[in-house]
Amino acid sequence: MPGICRIPPEERWERCRELLLLADPDPLMVERYLSACEMLALCEGEKVLSEVCVEQPEAGDWELRNAATCPELEGRGYASALIREVQRQAREAGRSLVVGTSPEGVGFYRRLGFVPCGVRRGFFLQYQEPVLENGTVLEDMQMLRWSKEETEWTL
Repeated sequence: MPGICRIPPEERWERCRELLLLADPDPLMVERYLSACEMLALCEGEKVLSEVCVEQPEAGDWELRNAATCPELEGRGYASALIREVQRQAREAGRSLVVGTSPEGVGFYRRLGFVPCGVRRGFFLQYQEPVLENGTVLEDMQMLRWSKEETEWTL
């Protein structure tokens, strides 16, 4: 049975590289935030099935920076379970969460109680290679926010 574990900083790149790059295809972009994040994973033994990275600054909102599941395991609720755990921790800490995603990811986060809150114009243009989604080059990142005060359902 899979369980939630923390991945220490020194093991993140080696154990989770493929998953990290599924969610964020530019290794240089991942390296910019990886060390500043807490990484939770759904593990079965040593195998990482799904991961989520969350930046937890001293003040302000926490930010989900990366979330991915092994492609053959998608649709089983693994990433949702990890994000719900982050939501639980954020609520206990008195924090809200923000996440940036592509247009295709908006529905996933909305199902978890996130609401649109803005756009980071030109965000994907800073990547080394064009970021494609359904054959379209992405430019803008969609921003969503989960508020500890506004969520009505139980985590």
